[in-house]
Amino acid sequence: ASTANWIQQLTNESTMLPPWIPGDSGSATSILSSFISCVKGMLKDDSQNLVLSKLWTLYASQWAQAGVKDHVFGVIHPALAALEWSTFIPSQHDIDLMVKVMGMFLPPCHAFLGTIFVQIDWRSIVNRSEMSSSTKLYPALLCLLVKLSGEPNVRQSGKILSVLTEAENWSWDFVDPVKYEALAQWFVMSIDCKCVVKHPERNPVDELILRLFRSAAELKQKHEDINEEATKKQKIWVKCCTKLLTSCGSKHKNFLSYNQPALHTTLRKILEDISTISSLDSLASPALMKDFLTVLNSNTASVLPGSALMVLQSWLNNQSGKSSTLHSLLNQAGMAVNDIKLASTVTESVLEACFKDSEDDYEPAWSNILDHISWPSGSRIQQLLDQSVGSGHILLLHAYISFKRPQCISCKEEQVLASTLLDWMRLISQQPCPGMEPKLPLLYRQFLVLLQRQSVYSPDQAWVVGALVQFCDVLLTIADSSPGWGQNFLGAIGLRSSADISLKGKFLARALYIYLRILVNTDKTGLVEKELDEESTEKRNLVMSSAEVKPHMEKISNLKSNKAFSGIHDVIDWVITQTKDETNTLADATLYIDHLVVNRLYTDLFLKIE
Repeated sequence: ASTANWIQQLTNESTMLPPWIPGDSGSATSILSSFISCVKGMLKDDSQNLVLSKLWTLYASQWAQAGVKDHVFGVIHPALAALEWSTFIPSQHDIDLMVKVMGMFLPPCHAFLGTIFVQIDWRSIVNRSEMSSSTKLYPALLCLLVKLSGEPNVRQSGKILSVLTEAENWSWDFVDPVKYEALAQWFVMSIDCKCVVKHPERNPVDELILRLFRSAAELKQKHEDINEEATKKQKIWVKCCTKLLTSCGSKHKNFLSYNQPALHTTLRKILEDISTISSLDSLASPALMKDFLTVLNSNTASVLPGSALMVLQSWLNNQSGKSSTLHSLLNQAGMAVNDIKLASTVTESVLEACFKDSEDDYEPAWSNILDHISWPSGSRIQQLLDQSVGSGHILLLHAYISFKRPQCISCKEEQVLASTLLDWMRLISQQPCPGMEPKLPLLYRQFLVLLQRQSVYSPDQAWVVGALVQFCDVLLTIADSSPGWGQNFLGAIGLRSSADISLKGKFLARALYIYLRILVNTDKTGLVEKELDEESTEKRNLVMSSAEVKPHMEKISNLKSNKAFSGIHDVIDWVITQTKDETNTLADATLYIDHLVVNRLYTDLFLKIE
């Protein structure tokens, strides 16, 4: 309103009036050159470092504005860039103006700011006593470093590299989570997502920016210095990395295929950061693991989901069974991972990790681990179970039976559950999967427990006998299983498939078959133990001498001459003696299998049932 009327008439209220037209740029350059000469003279006697500060304020408040034309910047920027900005000691107000300029869409101004920013001695500024504890300085510096590093002229000159290297060790605890998150959102949207993977063409600036961003999350701090605010930033850092990876999986599938080793390293580092954060704050673990699991939900056409699974399984081998990260994975894998095959595999892998041998005094127990598993509902739970059967994920199936059995409110419901388990074992016996053999006793035992309960409480004893006979058929299928001709050939040259049932597994199936078959009378109509006549002993002997049992007893006896069983002759003798015991009942079957399996045929910790 104070501007003269003749000037106001040169433009409307909504547009800025340029100080000169493009044709007068030569004259403007001459005038500005004289101005800069005066400024240089003033700088010689500027003991209080005020000249450049005032000049920067003038630029930021008057020239760095939306609507200023390129022909104006074309004169101003070269003139101002000729000054010695290395002597500039910006105040907090000056730095705030820098942040303000970077917050506007003014590419020419960002390029100019980058030119002067890299000349400033930022080390001395952050070390100044009056600013060393500033809660405004460090958030502003982080913003400037991150955003200016994306400017083409700054990246090409490389002068910002030394500043970024130095900045990695600054006191970033002054950056609060709100400001950190806002910058992280900008960062993920603006940076080339490929930079999250260390590839040969990665710009050194991107590498240093990622390290700076991680440092600002206080992941390099001493453990005793970590607080709630730091944990919030660390969770944002993990989310930032997983978003960059997911974006890369969508946009650059071929790039990830060509750089898989580097991709695996990146994934491993994310998991290591998650371990570090969770070890200091277990409550952070669920959110962290959920963010990592989103990587498994990325573009299935890329190698990212498969690589993430592979790295996750490798990382799980080094985790303690009582780790909060494992508990969080158990809680979320079944529902957070979209692909049902990946969900089943992750859950099985985590359960394996929970029961691996540990260096500490932790003793894993199913009762504790089951509490951490969350089961999906509706059709997804059936899909998960079907996939587990097909993949031989027996720990998951055992966990589900352990979860489901206490929820059964009638004998009929338990009978349905037992029938389902029997169907699973039948399918599994026909197509063994790698690594499942030592887990099979868990399903044997679960089925026997269900049968024992049906034998005691169910009025339908015919079903009990029928189910027991069918189970014996399954055991016999496993005991007599043999690999196909192709696998036999591979076995002959020492390349036996890990999916094959070993002699030890076949021995267990046969031993259990004999024990259970002797419990059923010859015509398979009832349990011998429930026949109260005086001929029960004779009936048991008839079964023992039948073609269904006697050949298998002989096979068990002949195992003592097999060198592969030289270390367990006592177990073979025990089986022969125990199966001839006339007092055997179905109720003793679980004790029988426990004695055979735990710390004898197998030493896996998941076989120990409380």
